[in-house]
Amino acid sequence: MVTAYSVVTWEEAMRGFVLHKRATRSLPTALWYETYAKALPLWANEQGIPPPTASPSATSTNTSSPAPKRAKPPPPSTMTL
Repeated sequence: MVTAYSVVTWEEAMRGFVLHKRATRSLPTALWYETYAKALPLWANEQGIPPPTASPSATSTNTSSPAPKRAKPPPPSTMTL
């Protein structure tokens, strides 16, 4: 089980995000995301928001703890509109 986390910069995180968008979206859509992804690191650094922490590994699986259970929605008769 991998437990070490690495800190990435905002620029690295956005590069990975844009790379994923280019691989999974049409070119105009990917360029739209890229335009706005360039501004986010600048804004986050100005606001003093710390960079994201990368998960240990996207390919490793952690079987030691089960996924949290989702809460069941209330029955329709108790819901208010």
